[in-house]
Amino acid sequence: MNKVASGYFKYLRENPKSFLARIYGVYKVQMAGGSPVYLMLMAHTLKTENSGKVERVFDLKGSWVNRHVKVDPR
Repeated sequence: MNKVASGYFKYLRENPKSFLARIYGVYKVQMAGGSPVYLMLMAHTLKTENSGKVERVFDLKGSWVNRHVKVDPR
């Protein structure tokens, strides 16, 4: 992240309507006796004035716990 951060933030400043996700922070969390977990806090990319009708949303995360998809029959 350190290698690309300056170019990434410059691009977002110059292209405010970009659909690239906004990164608010990158964190390392480690519980006593556990392995470190790296987290990235990002903005929701669909919050735009001109987003139009959203047909599909994919919520990708790094967890394997309770990550089952419920299909809407519409």
